[in-house]
Amino acid sequence: MNKKMIFLFIGLTLLFTVPVAAAFKMNSSIIETPSYTIENNWTLDRGEKTVNTNFLQVSESTLPQEQQGFVRKAKMEKGVHTQGDLYVISRGTCPNPGYGIKIVGEQTDGEQTIVYVKLTYPTPGKMYAQVITTPYIVAKTKVPANVIFMDNDTKKPLFE
Repeated sequence: MNKKMIFLFIGLTLLFTVPVAAAFKMNSSIIETPSYTIENNWTLDRGEKTVNTNFLQVSESTLPQEQQGFVRKAKMEKGVHTQGDLYVISRGTCPNPGYGIKIVGEQTDGEQTIVYVKLTYPTPGKMYAQVITTPYIVAKTKVPANVIFMDNDTKKPLFE
């Protein structure tokens, strides 16, 4: 009986410790700034880290209430939505969590910034929970610029 209790204790300890450690590791790349949170975890296809200086992904929770309301509405509609220097890039509603969206790089030339976005799709043959998801990204620009969003795979404008 004593051995069962020890294994149960070890099992429960591992069950709760691993997700907490993974969450800490995931959030270790977030940099706090006075006005909003920057998530500098975008990578290029070559696997290099890139420092994004003009177009910065932000945490929705750090935005003012008015902008949070804009994000809640915009994320439901597929497309690129703007409010001042705030951008919401959304895939709209998707049938399962296999669909995603992420920024993989940026290129700035003068007053024009090209943001490369990768759309991810469900892995063939993999089972996914049938739940409605809304993959989206919230970002801000640091400088006034003409921002163009390109599909990283097709090199064509995003959502056209």
